[in-house]
Amino acid sequence: MTDISQKKQLLRRELLAKRNAIPPDAKRVWDDTICGALREILREYELVLAFYPIGAEPDILPVLKESSSMIALPKCNPETSEMRFYPASWATLTQGAHGIPEPLGEPGLCITEAKLQHALCLVPGLAFDRDGYRLGYGKGYYDRFLARNSPATLGTCYEALLVDRLPHGAYDAPVQRIITENNLREPPAAAK
Repeated sequence: MTDISQKKQLLRRELLAKRNAIPPDAKRVWDDTICGALREILREYELVLAFYPIGAEPDILPVLKESSSMIALPKCNPETSEMRFYPASWATLTQGAHGIPEPLGEPGLCITEAKLQHALCLVPGLAFDRDGYRLGYGKGYYDRFLARNSPATLGTCYEALLVDRLPHGAYDAPVQRIITENNLREPPAAAK
């Protein structure tokens, strides 16, 4: 295990505990605030590559389900470590390999590379730093996806999980914007 991997693993445990300790009443208020800000941002895009929130992640489902944008969700293939996006059909989601609801992934419905270039990708993260780098869950799906595609990127997290600096390697790319319950920011590293 590399030095960066070890640092990320330790931080992941610490920050997961911190996120799980957020009081439910505060979480509901913060989620509503994040959804309100997202509602405005989503109007700018015809296609939004979203994520299905799990655990104590910001609950963005209400704004996704009401959005007039086409919402696509990822389907992960643990054998190839690839992730592809398919239109969200909320009634037919199935439990994916990692226990996360995902689309059926019917052939022919995969969002094409050409469409991805004009989309907004909502990037989940346990934490983000002020430069836009993220700490995910360690599987690398988003890192690989974003290395091959270049949609606009927006990270979502709670202000309490926005840290000064996270360890990152050559394959980690910062998001262009981060939204929390307090504000929307554009990290300086994303402009590089």
